[in-house]
Amino acid sequence: MRRLRLLKAFCLLTGVLLLPNCGRKTTPVPPEAAIPAPIGDLKVGVDPEGLTLHWSWPQKTEKGAALRRVSEFVVERAENPADGFCADCPLRYQTVASLEGGPLPERPETAILSYRDQNLRAGYHYSYRVSSSLGWRVISAPSTPVGLVWQVPLAPPVALVGTNGVQEVSLSWLPPERDRDGQMVAGALLYQVERSEAGQTFRSVCGNLTTPAFTDQGLRSGINYQYRVRAARVSGGTGEYSAPLAVTLADTTPPPVPFGLSAVITRESVRLFWEPLSGEDLGGFMIYRRRQLPTGSTELELIGQVEGRITTFIDPLPLPEDDEVRHYALKSFDRAEPPNLSEYSRDAQTTAKSRQP
Repeated sequence: MRRLRLLKAFCLLTGVLLLPNCGRKTTPVPPEAAIPAPIGDLKVGVDPEGLTLHWSWPQKTEKGAALRRVSEFVVERAENPADGFCADCPLRYQTVASLEGGPLPERPETAILSYRDQNLRAGYHYSYRVSSSLGWRVISAPSTPVGLVWQVPLAPPVALVGTNGVQEVSLSWLPPERDRDGQMVAGALLYQVERSEAGQTFRSVCGNLTTPAFTDQGLRSGINYQYRVRAARVSGGTGEYSAPLAVTLADTTPPPVPFGLSAVITRESVRLFWEPLSGEDLGGFMIYRRRQLPTGSTELELIGQVEGRITTFIDPLPLPEDDEVRHYALKSFDRAEPPNLSEYSRDAQTTAKSRQP
């Protein structure tokens, strides 16, 4: 009986071992197929308080497959004295930050990531690189490094002044003599000019100027502009901004010349008509008259004005005599302070003989 039980157990074990494996087999994924491609657009921006790294999300793996998420971004930094720094020597990088990732944004090319570093020492060279990780030791190759020498920020330029021209402003200023720690500035400087229009954000209009002067052209009259300037060392390191300079260009552009002027004598008066003008800043029209009498002609004199889009006017003088000829002309004016006047329109002429019945 015992021998029979042993035989049954042996047969059952053999059957189990001979069964085909259950489950579904898949093709193994090589590790490099899931590794994110290196970040290729790492940039660094400098201001008087520190520096900021910027980069965008990686979108592909090293093999070109679409990347769906990134677990984290690893920021590394190498710090070395600027004196004797060897750009071709291996650098000792240390991790300074790990930034949380997540699913890729809908438009990863426009979703910019950043890292701020203010723990800097003057006279040291700093090099940075960034990697993206999927977790479980799946991490990309580092980005191409970016580096700079951190210097004590320069004091702001002084005596910023502007001279207005026709649709332009000529700026000039004095270079800073010291840095923020009070040390004398040595070496060549570069300058960056920024402009704000109608209270908007300051934007750079010119950089890397080698002389403390700049002419900003193509401006619009009547707009409030503000300018500020900062200096930077050619060897690296930027400075503080100057106090803003406010500039408003006077509107010196005359409005269009009126046209289509005609004068009609009615039973009661002389009535003038003309064509309307376009333009958002049109203020109105000035009406002029010159009388031609047997004793001679009078000077062209202002007899009235109309505001806005009105295109008719009645001469306040009584009807002309039989031997009197009247000449009329117009000028348009805008809403500038003071207003700009156009040239005279063509004359319109009336005589008593042209009176309507």
